[in-house]
Amino acid sequence: MAAGAPPGDAVGQVLQAHPEIDAGLIALSAAGELAWGNTRRVARRPDQGLAHRDNGLCRVAVLHNSIHPCPPLADAMADLAWYALTGESAPYRALTLGVPVAITAAARGRVLVDAQGRILAIEQADPSLPSAPRRANAIYLGSEVWQDGRHIGHTVSELTADMADGRVYGVPDPARSLIIMKE
Repeated sequence: MAAGAPPGDAVGQVLQAHPEIDAGLIALSAAGELAWGNTRRVARRPDQGLAHRDNGLCRVAVLHNSIHPCPPLADAMADLAWYALTGESAPYRALTLGVPVAITAAARGRVLVDAQGRILAIEQADPSLPSAPRRANAIYLGSEVWQDGRHIGHTVSELTADMADGRVYGVPDPARSLIIMKE
């Protein structure tokens, strides 16, 4: 690209020159042209993911490979990036635990959130809900997500967090206080 090649040509040349490297490549030009691809080695893997979004003004692409990927990983990450770029809602959304919230025993797992995706309360159906302070699973995969009395989706990731005295406090690393939901 430094020599003037468009992103698609540049990506193709690099990947063709190094077909057995375990890598994918995403290129974005100053003009906003976006291209991506995987080496032949990565293309043979069964654990790869790709997602992209383009509305003519904004573009995003996600490539990944992982030994144990969650099935919607590429789409979820692309949706989160797309929301950050455009503000447009997408099927996958981020929920955050910014402040300690109540966790109570319930008949089924539910996460109560506000319009910004902030977790307000957690209801958990696991009978082993800890009573003593410890780090444990606060939100399980597949928990219902509710906003303003409406069921709006379910979680596609889990939240392991510090709990004590009927409250979930999160963890020191803010990235670990993020959970993904799908409408």
